[in-house]
Amino acid sequence: MQEFYELNKDLEYKKFNERIIPTKYEIVGIRTPIIKKYVKSLKKYIKTKRKYYEDFLIEICSLNYLDDKEKINILKDILDYYDNWGLVDFTISNLKFKDINVLKNFLETIKTSDKEFIIRYYLGCLMKYYLDSSFDIVKTYENTSFYYVDMMVAWYYQNYYFKVDKEVIDKHLLEIDNKIKDYTIRKIKDSLRERKSK
Repeated sequence: MQEFYELNKDLEYKKFNERIIPTKYEIVGIRTPIIKKYVKSLKKYIKTKRKYYEDFLIEICSLNYLDDKEKINILKDILDYYDNWGLVDFTISNLKFKDINVLKNFLETIKTSDKEFIIRYYLGCLMKYYLDSSFDIVKTYENTSFYYVDMMVAWYYQNYYFKVDKEVIDKHLLEIDNKIKDYTIRKIKDSLRERKSK
């Protein structure tokens, strides 16, 4: 794997990620399509040393070669290593489940976690798989004092606003007065600007 890193590292991409992803793990600077192509060429689960940021990306992509229950057993362990939003969001986007109930049962076991990035993973999965039915649950995570949880709650509200019920979010924003209100309004305005510019 070290040879793969040496051959494919992109120093500009490394610098970019180092600016936006605060982490204790060294970032090599490998673009996601290259990582996915590498994992696809091996066609198996790859247990990494979890030393580099990209080690986690490779391991997560390769988990898709295991069955759902095996994925969850390893995911339980790997989430404890997470110290940044990038790994969380990558995992939500790239780890696939054939039986969504396996994931649902796992989410039940982590919903009371006191770890910032495990909570972010939990909420991100609610947004991805249960957006229209989890609003009341997500509301209870407004006062965790974790910045990256606050941002995920705001992201959830933004998605709910556009995909489920605009009026529910408008009403809720009138009822709350916290940082999440500001984050949500900013995200909604940014989305509206993007839509108008297209």
